[in-house]
Amino acid sequence: MTARARGWLAGGVGLALLLAGPWWGIERIPRPTLPGDLGCPLRGTALAQARTGGSLDIDVTNIFGDGCFEVRIVGACPCAEPPYVCVEIEYWEPRLLIVTEQAQADKAHGQLGQQFGEVTAYPFPVGAVMELLGFDFLCTPDDLRSQTTLSAAASYSSRLDEVPWRTGGLETVLAEATAPGATALSVGCALDSLVSVPSLGGLCMGVWGPLFARAGWLIHGSQPVGSGAVAYRAAHLISWPELLWGRVAVPAFDFRATTRDKMNLVAPTLMPCIRPGTSPLGWESARLSPTGQYAWVYWVKRTCCVQL
Repeated sequence: MTARARGWLAGGVGLALLLAGPWWGIERIPRPTLPGDLGCPLRGTALAQARTGGSLDIDVTNIFGDGCFEVRIVGACPCAEPPYVCVEIEYWEPRLLIVTEQAQADKAHGQLGQQFGEVTAYPFPVGAVMELLGFDFLCTPDDLRSQTTLSAAASYSSRLDEVPWRTGGLETVLAEATAPGATALSVGCALDSLVSVPSLGGLCMGVWGPLFARAGWLIHGSQPVGSGAVAYRAAHLISWPELLWGRVAVPAFDFRATTRDKMNLVAPTLMPCIRPGTSPLGWESARLSPTGQYAWVYWVKRTCCVQL
């Protein structure tokens, strides 16, 4: 058995022990701070302070809601060394930490819908979770494995992408061309009656509403749902570089956000992983933030061949 495989198996045992008890939790300590450096280490119970205009302190080492990580052996695959048969594994990796701030939409200034959300998305420090669990993330790209701190450099900030995030920009034209009006498009998404457009990464976020225009306003009146929707829009912006259309973002080339991915709320409370667009009936209750601030972890699937 290779050293990498032994590390994987040991990590799996460690993960099972960790998940055997209620070890997870969110520590949120409100404090009157301004946006600042996010580069603090993530070891043990150290806090990673994710702040956008206010204060939201998150222990991002504790992000494992039910149904998130899910390491599985899915089959056999060929490998280059004897015995020439390897196993294919898959797991879900925490890829982004997305912080949103929700407020009532200001229609006088072009914010459509019922609410408006600012959003900031950071590359998740996968290396910190690797160290915590003693787990060798075999399928994770090398540049992500080395990330052990939450960087102050966001992959996307709506405040830096101000005009299109507040107005919808050219994407509002796309939405109008897709259906007669944003309200009609929202109804179509809720009824799941629209045909997917793969070249655009889909048109809908399930019952959360239309994906386009990827802006901060939403028709939906629920604040937690609105937070999840703008978080997903940010993940989509980052991971579909060919659809940036002049937007200000640091593109990611290792995944493409779709509603088949997973995400879970980690502040103000921790919840299990859900698919983007999942009906709020099963998860929205008791999730309302008193400050309008929310934090999500966005998970992507990794698959690779492992030699035992």
